[in-house]
Amino acid sequence: MTQDTQPTSTEKPRMRRGMRIILIASLALNVIVVGLIIGAVVGHSRDDDRRRPNISLPPHVRALDWDHRREIGKAIRKAYRADGLGARTERSQLEKMAAAIEASPFDRASLEAVQVELESVMSRRVGRARDIWLDHVESMTDRERAAYADRLRHSLTKKKRDKDDHD
Repeated sequence: MTQDTQPTSTEKPRMRRGMRIILIASLALNVIVVGLIIGAVVGHSRDDDRRRPNISLPPHVRALDWDHRREIGKAIRKAYRADGLGARTERSQLEKMAAAIEASPFDRASLEAVQVELESVMSRRVGRARDIWLDHVESMTDRERAAYADRLRHSLTKKKRDKDDHD
């Protein structure tokens, strides 16, 4: 009788290291592609009016429809640049403020003067934005203004309901 000289092995054959790397890279690439596709589908399926509201905006601005908000925003930015009230001006004021804060010895009057100047710039910006908003509301049709007022009222009652739910 002959005996088999081959050893019996219960171990699975190991995958080559190169194949494992290729398999992992392929899997990662598939996950990325699927994520991009899902993100594109979900992102494009939403209505412009259903975009998440910017909570830093006041309610009367959030209540504007997307196109009107965008139009007003463009007009405000254009006016700020024309009036010298843009971000550069505010940044310059804040740089002056930082210098006054770190001055040694500290000069309260100097810091107060910079603060008053910054408040003046901010007040002019707010006034300019208010005028543009008022002009825009005035140019709306009766129907557009009614819809705008309804959205504003709805946002106020929604906030009240949300607050009541948390209390």
